Amino acid sequence: MLNNDYKRPGHRVTYHINFAGTNYRLNSAWRPLSLKNKYKVISAVVRGKKPEAVKIVGETVLEPYGLYGLNREFILYCGMEIVEALKVMSVAEHYPLLVHCTQGKDRTGLICAMALHVCGAGDREIIMATTGHKEVSTAREKSWLQR
Repeated sequence: MLNNDYKRPGHRVTYHINFAGTNYRLNSAWRPLSLKNKYKVISAVVRGKKPEAVKIVGETVLEPYGLYGLNREFILYCGMEIVEALKVMSVAEHYPLLVHCTQGKDRTGLICAMALHVCGAGDREIIMATTGHKEVSTAREKSWLQR
C-alpha cells in the first residue's frame, strides 16, 4: 500500500488500513457469538437492519472484552495491518500525519502507542502521550505500568 506519491511536492496521500478486516471480524466478532446470536445477526442483516446486527455483536462480544481485551484481539488478528501502519508512520516525508479510526481511541491509541514504543519511548511517556495527561495519575494508568 506504500507508494511514492508523497514525493510530489504539495501532494497529500491517504492510506486506508482496515483494522476491522476479515481476519479480525471472523476471529474476534463472529466466532465468539453464540449460535442464537449468529442467527439474530444474520436475520438483522438480511432484513436490512445492519445497526441492529452491529449492536448485537457490540453488546455480546466486543463490550465484554474491555479495552485491554480489544487491544489483545487487534494484536492477535491484525498483525499485517499493524505492520502496514507502522511502515507508513516510518517515512519522514509522510509527516505531518493524521491517524484516526471510527471512534479515535482504541485502534488509534494502540497504533500510536506501538509507534512510540518502536521509537524508544518508555511506558510512562507512552501512557502520558496516549491519555493526554501530563503525569501518570490514575490508578488505572498506574496499573498499566505494572503489566
